[in-house]
Amino acid sequence: MDNIKFHFEPNLDHQREAINATVGVCGGAPLAHPGAHPEERFWSGEGSSNMLKLPREQWIENAKRIAGEAGITDPATTDEPDSTIEMETGNGKIYVYLRTIFELN
Repeated sequence: MDNIKFHFEPNLDHQREAINATVGVCGGAPLAHPGAHPEERFWSGEGSSNMLKLPREQWIENAKRIAGEAGITDPATTDEPDSTIEMETGNGKIYVYLRTIFELN
């Protein structure tokens, strides 16, 4: 049996673009750690959610800017700070999710 080798490309353009866009939507947010603000924790157990201390208006402005940079002329609109990463199957969404978490931390 031949040895199978796996080669991983950590900086494919389409993946970096998705990571940069997601991080860009959060641009301008100060670093906020739940341990520093226990009264704002999502739950009081061992774990808690991350906090995004970014005014809603800034988030919307960032999202519109990122959409424009990506050539999206008719982005979905929302009044809530909500976003999604949409990629075709097999393009590395899990890597993008994990790398985005790393970049935001």
